[in-house]
Amino acid sequence: MQEILDAIEGGASGEDIGALPIPESYRAAHVLRAEQTMWEGVESADKDPRKSCTSVRCPRRSWPRTRCTSA
Repeated sequence: MQEILDAIEGGASGEDIGALPIPESYRAAHVLRAEQTMWEGVESADKDPRKSCTSVRCPRRSWPRTRCTSA
């Protein structure tokens, strides 16, 4: 992932970025379906995204066949 980030920050073209190898796994942050409405009715200033985001490690070919694992 660092190679991809370095390319983006270095101004590489989309073609160059697209040619980079895809990592074997990556970390992803997402909101669980059961928690999608947890902030309804809460003032913006009182919302804490750390409470609603889940961080997981996903294998490269995880979607849609395999689920990611919690990390």
